[in-house]
Amino acid sequence: MGFRRVCCFLIVVGALLAGATTPNAGALPVGAWQPPVTGAVVRQFEPPLGPYGAGHLGVDYAAEPGTVVRAAGPGVVAFAGVIGGAVHVVVAHNGGLRTSYSFLVAALVHRGETVAIGQPIGRAGGRGTNHDGRVVHFGLRVGNTYVDPLVLFRPPDLSKIVHLAPHRDPVLDTTSHERRGLLAGLAHGALHAIGSAAREVARAGAFVAQFPLSLRPELMRLIALGDVAAIALLLDANSPATLLADTSRTARSLVNWWKSLRTCDHHAPAADGTGGSGHSTMIVAGINSKRSADGPSLAFPVERLGYRPADVNYFSYRDRGGAYGPDDTHESLETAAMQLRDQLRAMQRAAPGRAVDLIAHSQGGVVTLTFLLFFYDPGDHTLPPLNTVITLASPLRGDPLASLAVLLMRTASGRHLIAVALHNGQSIRDLAERSNIVDAIDSARLPGQIELTTIAAAADFIVPASSAHLPGSQAVDVNPHAPSPHTALLQDPHALRAIRAALEHRAMPCESFGEAFTAAVAPTAISRIEHLGPVGEALEKGSQ
Repeated sequence: MGFRRVCCFLIVVGALLAGATTPNAGALPVGAWQPPVTGAVVRQFEPPLGPYGAGHLGVDYAAEPGTVVRAAGPGVVAFAGVIGGAVHVVVAHNGGLRTSYSFLVAALVHRGETVAIGQPIGRAGGRGTNHDGRVVHFGLRVGNTYVDPLVLFRPPDLSKIVHLAPHRDPVLDTTSHERRGLLAGLAHGALHAIGSAAREVARAGAFVAQFPLSLRPELMRLIALGDVAAIALLLDANSPATLLADTSRTARSLVNWWKSLRTCDHHAPAADGTGGSGHSTMIVAGINSKRSADGPSLAFPVERLGYRPADVNYFSYRDRGGAYGPDDTHESLETAAMQLRDQLRAMQRAAPGRAVDLIAHSQGGVVTLTFLLFFYDPGDHTLPPLNTVITLASPLRGDPLASLAVLLMRTASGRHLIAVALHNGQSIRDLAERSNIVDAIDSARLPGQIELTTIAAAADFIVPASSAHLPGSQAVDVNPHAPSPHTALLQDPHALRAIRAALEHRAMPCESFGEAFTAAVAPTAISRIEHLGPVGEALEKGSQ
């Protein structure tokens, strides 16, 4: 069995095992399904090797424009509308299953309508990326995970395995949720292009670090000029040692998930605006963020965490607080940490003794930990009481992309590029792997009363999950189904549930097997971005 087929099998099994419950008497038996059209399958389900790998999350049936498309099984229409110029329909079925019918020219049903097996739901003929109007794209989700939809029409007996999916009768999620679910399955072509480019850049950086110092300037010049594809071809990323290390890391991650089931909260409450810590909060945004005089710096639903508007403060990358722009976020992180100290002192003066929760995204998490390590004294009564600290997709162990940017700064063209784009990028230098600040964070201990929770997006290629956790922190991985997991994390229901648990000092919510599997495999799939160890070594040697 090939590696791609093994990945497909494990994803299907993981999705069906996620949230396993007692057998569902209402599960649909084999024979209660039929293909949406009578045409031949012209493209099979192709599970990607990673979140940015090539793949096809569904099957394409040949269908001439105008062909009637029928419901594959009985259920309720969860979505019927236009995305990207084509019509799409989603039907929710018993057992937590959803079938999707994409690239239609018209829908014959509406949201909330109950449909029978074989009932007309649309007409073929819509166009989209890699779909020419002569096919119907048919998908199947178990929970939020796409699996091969042909499993509906062939052994193994679905009546024996469908009950292992999350048990629920057909329910209607929000329209925006259904749109996100569809986009997660249809956007792989664009994501593959982005991921391929990022992997090529990372491979080139690793390749440069393998050469003697005397040869690196010319190779780095090629990177700065953008000629990375030819360099990347020279790097063999499939060595036995690499595969062994990746397999070992994946196994350790799944073992840790299994152990966590003993202590996690199987019934953790959602972030619905109730509960909360009763404290004030300081929200610290990341690089290239901005803030108007009285507006937020981050699209983050603090109200769902129980905070009142008066409880919420937004950190400013300006000495006197208030409005700031993207350019202000490129300063030294030590400077930003001192600004955070001063703004917390202002909160203490306004409400003496009121405890403050620190919640930070991306670079903001590194700013927060720099403050806690270098500028915070628990005995300093000019500062408010601090206890709960939560970082979201923060490169606490360094950002591989920042490391590559620092490498580029050593070339004339690279220095010019960074100077123009990032105003000399001091914060980029501070975020790079093996920088003084990152080394200090990685090796130091936080003050004893600080409870640190680190939350990462498993498929985040901007800040890989392995860079977002520290030893001793309460680590959580989530899997937002969106083109940009780095920012989608801020709205993700699983992440918000974990944040609420941290604020209320509860056990963390349990992860399903499907979520744990993705969190274990995704970092391996983007290991060329995650692990630029050779680049780190080159930076360390170059600084000596």
